[in-house]
Amino acid sequence: MAKKTKLFKFMFYADDWRASARVSELSMTERGLLIELLCASFMAEDCGLPTEEKKLAQLARVDTEEFQRVWPNVRPFFCKKKDRLYNEKMVKEKKRALKTYDRCVSNGKKGGRPSEATNGNSK
Repeated sequence: MAKKTKLFKFMFYADDWRASARVSELSMTERGLLIELLCASFMAEDCGLPTEEKKLAQLARVDTEEFQRVWPNVRPFFCKKKDRLYNEKMVKEKKRALKTYDRCVSNGKKGGRPSEATNGNSK
């Protein structure tokens, strides 16, 4: 993700979250840690997180002791690549969000949302 576009929102798929067996096995505290780290991941330019627990605790806005207690159950939601942690679903969501952003910028430069053809005629 070479773009330096700052995105401020992502789609949250409530049905996936609520239906996930993996998520439902987490405690409320663990789910809170997970969503905080997913948000921090989305805001990172490369959609990645540091591997150091102290830095992760700071990003999640939780004290180190609490973090260390719940991290073992949240860790499996992330994979390690080149000294960074990634959530594969969040990486895909960020790519989708960047594509949507680029499309909106392009449409804006053309004067807004493109007209849709209706029976061969423009609106």
